[in-house]
Amino acid sequence: MDEVRTLARAGEQVGRALGTGIHVVRKRAERAGADGLKATRRASRRAEKKLAKRGLTPHQLAQNVADTAEEFSQEIGNRGRRARKELAKATKQARKDLGRRGRKAKKRLADRLDPKPKRRKWPFAVLLLGAAGAVAAVLLARRPQEVKPVVEETEDKREERPAGSPSDNGHRPATAHQK
Repeated sequence: MDEVRTLARAGEQVGRALGTGIHVVRKRAERAGADGLKATRRASRRAEKKLAKRGLTPHQLAQNVADTAEEFSQEIGNRGRRARKELAKATKQARKDLGRRGRKAKKRLADRLDPKPKRRKWPFAVLLLGAAGAVAAVLLARRPQEVKPVVEETEDKREERPAGSPSDNGHRPATAHQK
């Protein structure tokens, strides 16, 4: 039953850690949203100040943009088919670029908010060393071993040794040869 308790405790700890992580991510997202709102407000104030320096209000600027857009649309209608294709192509490319920039900015923001942990490279090195050791052991085990030829002593070459010599190794000396 210890295993059950241990696993239950481990599940609780993982759940607690996950809950803490989610809480931190939520707080960071709230902070990022608030910072984005502040930056937007600052940018709009700056833009209104620049417009005021030129003597325009935001409403007048919107009206000017609408008028300019209408003029361009009339001009494009007069230009012809090729100009419309070129404009469509340029618009499509601009949208792609904007989408790419948006995705990159989103990724950078996500990395800043919750950076990914860096992978450790040492387990891979240990695995390589272990594999190299296993290969070396297999190669050494398969290597042919040197076998010394067994030379039998002939009767001529046998020498009579006196009893008790160090070469007896505790065996009875062979004084008489049997055929």
